[in-house]
Amino acid sequence: MSGRWIRIFVLTAVIGILVVGGWWFYMMAEAESTAVMPLHVTGDVEEVLTIRDPGDDRFDPEQIALRDATAHAVSLEAVIAAASPAAADYDVLLVGADGRSALLDGADLASGRIALTGDYGWEARMEDHPPASNIKNLDRIVVISRGAPPGETISIVAPGKNLAHFTPGQLYESGLQQRWMEVGRSSVSKEDRTFETVALKRRKAVDLEKLVDVGPGEQVWAVGELGEVKAVNGNDVLYLDGNTLVLSCADGNVRIDRLRGLIIDPPGRMITDVRDDAERLLRQDEPVLLVLIDGLGWHQFEYATEEGLSPVLSSLPRPDCAMVAYPPVTPVNVAASLTGETPDVTGIHDRRVRRANVPTIFSFARDAGMKATAIVGPMQGVELEIDPVLCTDAAGTGSTDDDILRAALERVGEGYDLMLVHFKDVDRAGHEHGDTAPETLRQIARIDGYVGQLLREWEGHVVIFSDHGMHETVDGGDHGMFLAEDLFVPYWKIDWRDRVE
Repeated sequence: MSGRWIRIFVLTAVIGILVVGGWWFYMMAEAESTAVMPLHVTGDVEEVLTIRDPGDDRFDPEQIALRDATAHAVSLEAVIAAASPAAADYDVLLVGADGRSALLDGADLASGRIALTGDYGWEARMEDHPPASNIKNLDRIVVISRGAPPGETISIVAPGKNLAHFTPGQLYESGLQQRWMEVGRSSVSKEDRTFETVALKRRKAVDLEKLVDVGPGEQVWAVGELGEVKAVNGNDVLYLDGNTLVLSCADGNVRIDRLRGLIIDPPGRMITDVRDDAERLLRQDEPVLLVLIDGLGWHQFEYATEEGLSPVLSSLPRPDCAMVAYPPVTPVNVAASLTGETPDVTGIHDRRVRRANVPTIFSFARDAGMKATAIVGPMQGVELEIDPVLCTDAAGTGSTDDDILRAALERVGEGYDLMLVHFKDVDRAGHEHGDTAPETLRQIARIDGYVGQLLREWEGHVVIFSDHGMHETVDGGDHGMFLAEDLFVPYWKIDWRDRVE
């Protein structure tokens, strides 16, 4: 072989070695980078974070000395700040992949660093804390709110009772069950054989019995952030997904993806029954009067009854306790009552939206050729398929309820098949003074008298209900939370024979 060919052979070999060596080093580097397990920041935070790169500029990365070497690190305070804690006061739970954990005061994290090491993956380095807080193979950082008020958390209620409330972070702290759940199946056929794989995912399941006592035979309803209501059965699973609680079937199919609360031993009535009851009576050619007493909770009615302030309502057959839709605010529940659907169907989830995705009982009456009217204050709760009678404060009394009563009494004898009358003053007084304040009780007594006048004049069936209750606050009253005071209301369905004479 000539010298020229020898040089070509040697050069080719060197290039091949460099290429293969470079590829090997590249693959090793890729393997090392992809081997880093992500770090999760979860619990009581507005934004669940997943961190894979310690060089992320959001966290002001730095190099720290660690076991005679250096490591990439980020500030623990900066990481938590990026997740936006839900409360100002909180604790932090550092959880390792092996289950070892450390609970720290959220106000004492200034010296804390989260480092990425080759030996222990993500590692907590808490310079001012005992060595037990230096969790290796860190899997997640859980923010746990302190003293979160009832109604602003995931709550468990029953008619007349607030049983428990907790945050996602507090559930992490109390302990969770690790449960494998099916998330899919696949199969492949080869040579007359079928090979099947069941895909599983480990979930952090919540034991309902550890949260609240559920009596034998008691039903449990789950309510979602969008107002969904599902009956919980024995095969359902509650599990945490980041900063939300999920209701799922045992096979992994999600029933509610953002749980708002649980109802233990729910009442036999829901506010959606208004539509069903009214339509059933109208189909029987029975005229129906719907009386909506805004802001009258079950506990307020019982208190007024005990004080002798509601003689008309108290003289009627005892009302059913009914659950309103979540959130317990007027547009949401006017829509639920008149459509017979929960907010996940109506599309009305707050005070800003007033047009439902589905028709109301007034659409049914109109299409059936019936005569219908709605008598309300200066603003209607939701848009209707008819033009409502809007009542203003003509006498300057600071109230429109007397104007609403006058307009209703003028129309009672005009042959209406369906009439809605919406009184507002109990709600107004409750906001200003409190749910059972003397001023609110006086309004309940006044509306009780108004209802009596309507019942004496109306020839037909009557449904009396409320759109929400009211809970006490420091400066008055409010509603809209997952609280028993807000969620349960009285519900009367009155046959003409039960009318006040």
